[in-house]
Amino acid sequence: MGIFEKIFKPTEKKQIKNNYDLDLLSSIQSIPIPNYKPLSGSLSTPVNNIEYILQRKATEHAGKGRWNEAIACLKKSNEIMPHSNFMWPKKDYMRLVEYLKKVGAFEEARTEMAKIDALFSECLNATALKAAIYGANQIKTDLLQSTDISIVCSECSGLCRRIFSITGKDRRFPELPQALTKNRPGHEYCVLDFYPFIPEFDEPTWKYRGSLIQWCSRPYIDERSTLQKKVFYDRVFEEEQKNLDTELYGLLCEKAPSLAPKSFGGFRRMKNLQSQNFMKIAESASDLGIDLNKKADLSNYKF
Repeated sequence: MGIFEKIFKPTEKKQIKNNYDLDLLSSIQSIPIPNYKPLSGSLSTPVNNIEYILQRKATEHAGKGRWNEAIACLKKSNEIMPHSNFMWPKKDYMRLVEYLKKVGAFEEARTEMAKIDALFSECLNATALKAAIYGANQIKTDLLQSTDISIVCSECSGLCRRIFSITGKDRRFPELPQALTKNRPGHEYCVLDFYPFIPEFDEPTWKYRGSLIQWCSRPYIDERSTLQKKVFYDRVFEEEQKNLDTELYGLLCEKAPSLAPKSFGGFRRMKNLQSQNFMKIAESASDLGIDLNKKADLSNYKF
């Protein structure tokens, strides 16, 4: 059973097969950006989306050594994902960079990496908030509920567990800070979500003390526990260090392929263990101006 048989109904499969040949470069490149409807109910996953199919097809092509077709699928997927009705994480975009490096297209990989960095510097939380505001407008409420404290920085912690008025017209609750709808560098790893709220029907998903109105107007301070602070720091450090290690491994593959371990996973394991073999590689790389033991710069984040 092929990929289309697994994830599409017969009529949908036939339509897609008639429209696009995902084994043909020109056909892959001609796929337009869909006008997606919001996901809901049983359709709450993106498995029927063309970008998901392209990601799967890229894996199939790569497994058969058809790298041109695999890369074409990922390029088209990356083009579509920002317009999707699903919030795709950075790692899915990064597959294109990894495939380009596998075929030695390091300069193009850097170009695509710059595009991805620019996209994610626009903070997906802002995109999600705009979707929440749209949802609130659809059900005719001016209020949004923020989530409980999960993985957030010291600044975003104070925004958790509150009800906000989108327009500021409902004076029972604080006005939604407009800065949240814009790019906020340093908040890329904050998990801060918002959902439409109707006081007459909804209850907050988090616990609070006293009056809800008074609770939502409490001072904006860091309310995280010691454990929550550690979880946030560990998340930022791991992701930023992984991004840096990806860059360092790519440089090693480009400048000294004979020194590079066979896989990025192997490279990271060697580095984390500081094995003797890794130290030898790091010493040779240093002569080429590559510091394989470089640590990620976290100065842009509020811990």
